[in-house]
Amino acid sequence: MKKTTLAIGIIAVLGIGYVGTAWYTGNIIENNIDSELKEINQKINDYQDKFKVDISYSKLEKNIFSTTFHLTVTLSPIDNYGIDSQPRKLFDDDIIIHHGPFPMAAIAKGTFSPQMAWIEYQMSEHTDPDLWKLLDNQPFISAHAGISYQNNLRVKVTNKALSATPDNLKYLDGLFVISEGDYSFESNVDFANIQVNAHLDKLKYIENANNSLTLDNLNISTKPNNNKTIVDFDINVGHLNVQDGDYRYSHLPLEATVDNCKTQGSFNYKNHDLNVQNSIDKLIFKQISQEPTQPIEFNKLVLNQKNALNTSDTVDGFFQLNVESVSYGQQNLGYGTLDFAFQGLDKKLFSYDSEDDFYDDVDEIDMSNIKLSLNQFNWHNIGGDVNISADAKWVDMKEAPDTYGFEQIENFNLKIDVPFKVLAYMFAQIEAAKKQENEISQAVIDERIKSLEDLCERFFSDAKFLTFKRNNISGFFSDVEYSKENIMIKVNGEKMLREELFDAF
Repeated sequence: MKKTTLAIGIIAVLGIGYVGTAWYTGNIIENNIDSELKEINQKINDYQDKFKVDISYSKLEKNIFSTTFHLTVTLSPIDNYGIDSQPRKLFDDDIIIHHGPFPMAAIAKGTFSPQMAWIEYQMSEHTDPDLWKLLDNQPFISAHAGISYQNNLRVKVTNKALSATPDNLKYLDGLFVISEGDYSFESNVDFANIQVNAHLDKLKYIENANNSLTLDNLNISTKPNNNKTIVDFDINVGHLNVQDGDYRYSHLPLEATVDNCKTQGSFNYKNHDLNVQNSIDKLIFKQISQEPTQPIEFNKLVLNQKNALNTSDTVDGFFQLNVESVSYGQQNLGYGTLDFAFQGLDKKLFSYDSEDDFYDDVDEIDMSNIKLSLNQFNWHNIGGDVNISADAKWVDMKEAPDTYGFEQIENFNLKIDVPFKVLAYMFAQIEAAKKQENEISQAVIDERIKSLEDLCERFFSDAKFLTFKRNNISGFFSDVEYSKENIMIKVNGEKMLREELFDAF
């Protein structure tokens, strides 16, 4: 009997404690919601100046185990002109916050650790009655978010599969198809350990034959690096096709297709350092026209980029590009490599300071003591190889403030090897592709070479840094070695006054 009494007493104490904790959580929400929303509004609006964001609530009802209120998010353009100048409601629905420490809604989702608050949301019928009916009286979007007592935040959003036309949803202008999707976000209070995961099998929107978007197999993953200021990311797109026949996003009516795009890398959100590796199996562009047009196709495209803030508060990095083949219609134009590196660039060029407006400060970009290196540009086709390399280093402007133009360059090296035969083949292939022809005669190649030789004679004969013959091969050739310390410089194996080189430019 005593044991039973003791057990009942313990249960009663725990029950009272649980109710008290839950009620305390409800009081925290009620007492702080105004200040929290005010702070969120201010942070969002301070971060950007294009729109005014207003997050407000109404109809707050506090119970012992939950708090319910109506949340509205409104977006208003700051510049009151244009078609979409009217305020738009991005969100207008009821929110339920379940109080901790062990919200039943969280336990039902498989979360058994103590939670200070658990937020549940399901898109309601009144938000979109037609969409609700189309999904057999089910919410299109469901979401929940948990906030632990350590201020860790976990958010998960899911959507149901949907296929709809303007007959079903009047605000659509075409066919809209989306698969089931799930999206999650986790972070601590200072956003130092961000984890994001998203998966969507299919998204399709077809307005008409020339305007559509198709996306297949989207996967996004981010996670914190061992260095807490760095986030590692991994983004994969199986297939993407965009048709813009009405010039909405480009200057030409264009169709673009991307197959198997992978992006991996890391981003330091404190100083904006970036290290990213991109690969695309196939990238195709084709002009949308009533007349026959030929696609441009890039195969096995690899792009690597890195920029890092150095101890001098400037940026070092590189940009590398490689493509296995490029074709235009039935013509294989060849393959190429680009390798470019830089040291000491002004961080304004990379938006390291979000408060700086690049376009306002472009005239103030510091070119002092930087180094640019085109380590390699190579293009190969059936006619041979194009090779270009160059490097330049600028003087320290603090030590030489009165220098201008070429006087600001401490040293400069340039090598150009562009045989006309390579260019002639490329021009002939492009012309043949437009005519949907496969064969290219030697007579056509010879004619293109002769045209290039005549062009050089007319427009570049006075360019002292260029020569148009090397080893009995016609082309653009140059070999320049320049140093600010030397009055005489070396150009194509011969010495020249540096002023003569400046005049050539």
